[in-house]
Amino acid sequence: MLDDSEVYTGHVHASPVLKA
Repeated sequence: MLDDSEVYTGHVHASPVLKA
């Protein structure tokens, strides 16, 4: 999985629920 910084650097492809 990517870090939340990676996830939220423009493209949320790692499912926002992981960040929630």
